[in-house]
Amino acid sequence: MKRPLDLFALGGLLFAIVVILIFTTIPTKEQRVLRAARSGNENRLLELISSGVSPDVRTPLGQTPLIIATEQGYSKLVDRLLASGANVDAQDSNGWTALMFATRRNDTGLVGRLVAAGASVSLTNDEGRTALDIANGNRVLDVLIKKAPQ
Repeated sequence: MKRPLDLFALGGLLFAIVVILIFTTIPTKEQRVLRAARSGNENRLLELISSGVSPDVRTPLGQTPLIIATEQGYSKLVDRLLASGANVDAQDSNGWTALMFATRRNDTGLVGRLVAAGASVSLTNDEGRTALDIANGNRVLDVLIKKAPQ
């Protein structure tokens, strides 16, 4: 037969597990913004930003919605995030910017948008590489060279 204290401890453990499951499965508004960016859900993302969520929220790896949208190639979403005031030069935990991801994608459209929005071509990532270094002969190089400081 179980003693009352054993049952109490078991009940407390079950309660703690339920609370953890509830709070880890209900996403915050910030998490919803990041999910909308990853899935390309422009309407949802703009709705959340309009409700006051920062366009510069970050994943645990430091990625912002702009970095995520750029990495996924969502050009319309990139335009909307830039118009919403997203930091064009935000760096993730490895020092990568949206411009670096666009350069790695070899996406002249995204590179052009980010450069026009003022993205720095001289920021370095943790490996000491700039967007120009990452371009290394890609077709985006011409777009970057026009922006590079002389």
